[in-house]
Amino acid sequence: SVSRGTGMALEVSRVLAGAHDDPILCVAYNAVRREVWTGCQGGKIRCWEEKTGEMVQEVSGAHKGWVTAMEYVRRHDYLVTCGVDGTMVCRTEKGKELQRVDARGALFCLAYGARRDLLVAGGRGAISVFRLVTINTVERNKDPVDRRVHPVRLVCTVPDVHADVIRGVACDASGRIFTGSYDRSVCVFDGEQFERMRSRDADEPAASVPPRDPPRYRRWADAHDAAVSVVATDPANAWVLTGSYDGSCKVWTHEGAQLMNFSNFPGLDKVTGLCYSPATGTYWASGGKGRGRVNVLDPRSPLNVTEFVRGVCGFGDYAVTALHASPNDGDRVFGVVADGVPTRHDVVVWRFESDATFRVLRAHEDWVEALVRVPHRGETPEEVYSVGSEGTALRWRASGDVSTDVWTKEESIDGSDVAGGTACACFSADLGALVTGCEDGTIRIWEPSVSPDDANGCESGPGSEDGDEPEKESRLEDYLDGE
Repeated sequence: SVSRGTGMALEVSRVLAGAHDDPILCVAYNAVRREVWTGCQGGKIRCWEEKTGEMVQEVSGAHKGWVTAMEYVRRHDYLVTCGVDGTMVCRTEKGKELQRVDARGALFCLAYGARRDLLVAGGRGAISVFRLVTINTVERNKDPVDRRVHPVRLVCTVPDVHADVIRGVACDASGRIFTGSYDRSVCVFDGEQFERMRSRDADEPAASVPPRDPPRYRRWADAHDAAVSVVATDPANAWVLTGSYDGSCKVWTHEGAQLMNFSNFPGLDKVTGLCYSPATGTYWASGGKGRGRVNVLDPRSPLNVTEFVRGVCGFGDYAVTALHASPNDGDRVFGVVADGVPTRHDVVVWRFESDATFRVLRAHEDWVEALVRVPHRGETPEEVYSVGSEGTALRWRASGDVSTDVWTKEESIDGSDVAGGTACACFSADLGALVTGCEDGTIRIWEPSVSPDDANGCESGPGSEDGDEPEKESRLEDYLDGE
């Protein structure tokens, strides 16, 4: 479901088959070079050319253990990764290591805030805030020990923000920082207070000392009934998105007011991936037990519109367990696939195409002979008739809601008695009926039934009592009576 004129046209553009032998934990995208970076549990990171799907670089031993998160910062052309080994590594766009920072504890998530040029890492209850510095080509080419300027400088470390692992962190357009933890809570920091703090070299002994004036934050206690597994933002509406092991996705204002609660997803017992798709204005959520599932949520309805876009996006073909969206490119969504083979883990790239398929409507058992579009008429939404070779005509109707464009099958007209099937069709606005030309030489006129929505919109005729079914006004009957 999408805004009219925008279209839900995210199609699979590339599958990085067998991207890693170990489970993939994170994905980042370089929109300038059209390259996809991936990190896995084996400590490796790899770079892939999106157009061809070929691996162009591999860094073995990028971390000792799991590579838990990565961010590509387009402003500085840095690739930043972190892992359970307690280090955060800043690299060039080509993968060359510029700086390795000891965070003195495992790190599980990363987020970059462009408003204040801050990089935030979440660990075991604590967050570390860094400021990025652009260094010139000369300094980049030096060995790290000889480099006078380092790209990553520590602003502060805030301990005991959460009582458990911080699994999600996000920064909004206003500079606020949001963290989500296994302790079921969400904390909100005002980014302005970090901008006033002096940054220092991360290797200085004083860097590990908490600031005298600790940063202030607000806590949304018990934001979910189980662990908060992912945090994202919707910049178009300035909303915050959270996913949880309780199987729900919630939408919040930055003040902590809950706006929506999406839950009871078919086949999904926990949410492990959640992102916002700017191209369509929808939220993508993934997770599930065993074979992963993707659900698409439209905040404007609000509805779970997965079934309406499944045929376009091809969700049923991939066991997606995690989702990533790049802040550098709003036209792509990346899905991490675990297809049940222990040594095979893929990455699926969905890309927005303005001229791609908008909807796939399936119902006919044979080929479709004719399509007839009926424009919007008064309060009646737009309709489409599809006539199959077997003679059956289906009436499809748009939702009629200005915020969405969901199409459903409204009626099935049985034409199986037509010898040879239907050859052509048109709609008569004067009669309000479908006219078909059949291969047996006959012309048939089909009058659609009145839907409950249409009936509710009809005024009671003369002599009718309140509560009685409204009489059906048939322009076709009036025409025939006149003849």
